Amino acid sequence: MAELNAMGIFLPLSEKFPVLREVDMEHWNFIVTVAGVFMAGLHLRNAHIGDAREEQLMTTISESLDEWDADGDRGFKDCQQLYESEYDRLAAAGHTPQFLASDAVGKWIVWNALGRAPRTKEECMLVRAVGIMVTEAFLDWWKG
Repeated sequence: MAELNAMGIFLPLSEKFPVLREVDMEHWNFIVTVAGVFMAGLHLRNAHIGDAREEQLMTTISESLDEWDADGDRGFKDCQQLYESEYDRLAAAGHTPQFLASDAVGKWIVWNALGRAPRTKEECMLVRAVGIMVTEAFLDWWKG
């Protein structure tokens, strides 16, 4: 599902943010898929389904990422590291609470898709746009 989401959001975003036309589609799909899986995992932790069940599902997620791509789990851990530090930095700076998660994951996506930190106003706007799209796609993933 995360991979389908990655492919599906590229065209609408690239029409609004021309900088994405420079990004390799395969690389984009990898980055945004990993970010989607990370957000689903984050929402899993917040679902309070029990430590044993959560641990079992997170192990399955990790194994599935490595089966999907040899760098999948490494990407997940990299996303987690930047997300956590950026989330904390934004929160400490008084960032709008409703955008903490989306802006943190969006920054990881844009940074990795472009191969550098976002610099222009367009790139900073892309951070929020892609972050919201990925965050909302998996917001209720574990409810049912």
